[in-house]
Amino acid sequence: MTEDAAYWVESLAFPSAGENGQDGNLVTARYYRGKLPGAKPLVIVLPIWGIHAYPSNTISAGLRERSAGAINVLQILGEKSLFDRDALGNAGTEAAFFDVLDQMIGRFISTVIDIRRVVDWAQTQHDVDPDQIALIGFSMGALVASVTMANEPRLAAGVLVMGGADPHEILAACNREIERARERILEQHGWSIDEFKGKLEKALARINPARFAGMVDPGRLLIIEAGADTCMPKSARERLWQAMGRPERIAYLYDHRMAFLAMTFLGGHNLEHQVYRFLDQTLTWRRARN
Repeated sequence: MTEDAAYWVESLAFPSAGENGQDGNLVTARYYRGKLPGAKPLVIVLPIWGIHAYPSNTISAGLRERSAGAINVLQILGEKSLFDRDALGNAGTEAAFFDVLDQMIGRFISTVIDIRRVVDWAQTQHDVDPDQIALIGFSMGALVASVTMANEPRLAAGVLVMGGADPHEILAACNREIERARERILEQHGWSIDEFKGKLEKALARINPARFAGMVDPGRLLIIEAGADTCMPKSARERLWQAMGRPERIAYLYDHRMAFLAMTFLGGHNLEHQVYRFLDQTLTWRRARN
């Protein structure tokens, strides 16, 4: 354990409920336990597994600096991707492809279960207010967070950043690394893009946030998206918003990657401020600080 003026910092690890694709099959996290007395809100921050730690590091640090020990922050770590693009792209046969895809879906489901187990744990902590637990996810983390919110009524608030529903549409549209893997898959199996989407739609239905329409109180949710996002296509973003009950929705006029500049000085840190504003409205950390 280490500490600073406002927080004790602990490293946490526990076995995943299933196969989660991480080293040792562990769920790992950094827990920032606020030093102010009494039960405080907890904000759980999800990673973009295997892609980039900047968004989760930035929002975690900002929450700690702003609250000065009046909230607890649990930052889940994730060095490895939940969806192994190379394994999917290198599956030699159609049967092998769907075996690998099923494994990736299993990782996603295990991760949702693991976050719910984190809530179980948090509710046993004397310095966590069990009615004031929030969840934040970015990109893939937003997909995980949306399914978790629909299945975990104990979460008081959630923020979904650059997410979407209909993962088959996302995998058919997203560029860069996903695009390269998709091109290999289409070539190997002789599929058109429409065949690709059709085959994935049924397989991915278990983890499609649209499946859980009507299961989230829209008043406890904020959606932040990129208005020119080519990775999370407009149809997927619209479906997520509808499935989540049409919550408050903020769009930046950038593509998927550029929208994260709204977390930097170039974007005036506006994205962070929107998250803080929403949590101020839905949690009671100001009262905890008094």
